[in-house]
Amino acid sequence: MANSELVVGLIFLTQTMVGILGNFSLLYHYILLSFTDYRSRSTDFIHKHLTVANILALLCKGVPQTMAAFGWKHILSHFGCKLLFFLHRMGRGVS
Repeated sequence: MANSELVVGLIFLTQTMVGILGNFSLLYHYILLSFTDYRSRSTDFIHKHLTVANILALLCKGVPQTMAAFGWKHILSHFGCKLLFFLHRMGRGVS
């Protein structure tokens, strides 16, 4: 593996991890607000859906691209590929 491939893999890994952590913290925030006596605004429901859509997109597209950048290929079966593709399309449809 060349240094340029390693750098690209690390960039993908950093972007994916920051995105996943950010989206999970937002989702945690909105779930915590729904359990308290907070009166939700009309945009909170939209933000919850967008957060879930972003998480699905990151997990279904970001993680496989990161693994491919590090040289891991063909780790999913035929069913796994179809499931990953379905979840990615579902996340895009929600957004």
